[in-house]
Amino acid sequence: MAHLLRALIVFGTLAVARVVGAAEPDVTLFRIFMLDGKTFVSYGEFVRLDENVVFSMPVGGAPDQPRLQVAMVRADLVDWVKTDRYAASARYQRY
Repeated sequence: MAHLLRALIVFGTLAVARVVGAAEPDVTLFRIFMLDGKTFVSYGEFVRLDENVVFSMPVGGAPDQPRLQVAMVRADLVDWVKTDRYAASARYQRY
């Protein structure tokens, strides 16, 4: 039950972020690097929730108002060294 509640909070937060982010086209895109070499794009910050990583993935739409899909991958499949290094660099360039 606690996992469900946490997941609902995260999804609700991402939904609100999507509405707020729609007015702000200048968003930081993050990359999530997987251990198998694949890469996912996160529209804004991603969140680690228990054994998962939850993020908003752009799946189409206009560049200033992309369509977003909430996505989730297992945290143990993420190359955290590379992902954290990229995230720090993206934040540094943004701020």
